[in-house]
Amino acid sequence: EIALALDGNANTRWKTGRAQRMGDEVRVEFDKPTDIARVKLSTKQVETDYPRGLSVLVSYDGKQFKEILHQTDWQGSVNWTEEGLPYLEGQSSVIVDLVSTGPVKVLKFVQIGAETRFDWSITEIKFYRKK
Repeated sequence: EIALALDGNANTRWKTGRAQRMGDEVRVEFDKPTDIARVKLSTKQVETDYPRGLSVLVSYDGKQFKEILHQTDWQGSVNWTEEGLPYLEGQSSVIVDLVSTGPVKVLKFVQIGAETRFDWSITEIKFYRKK
């Protein structure tokens, strides 16, 4: 049901339907390799459902994967003020910059943490193209 996180509707969401486990995976495959600068996963409708740990992998051909993020204890995305100062955006928003990647065919988001009470859910996934 990953389509629920890609439908542009903040009232729907993809979810595990159970407590978070290591190895839970979300996979997004593009019809053709796509230049992406940034990906944002939002759990804002259910703020307790952020990933407790996250690995992000990219594939240029759909077969071989390269890990571009490995965060064992998710504290939130680093963002920047207009003055250029860093701050944590919060745990309900996962922002991944794909700075040194080429056109991406597949993105995988893998849970590398665990949670005994809460689902892992994603309200929306937004992709920002390279300019």
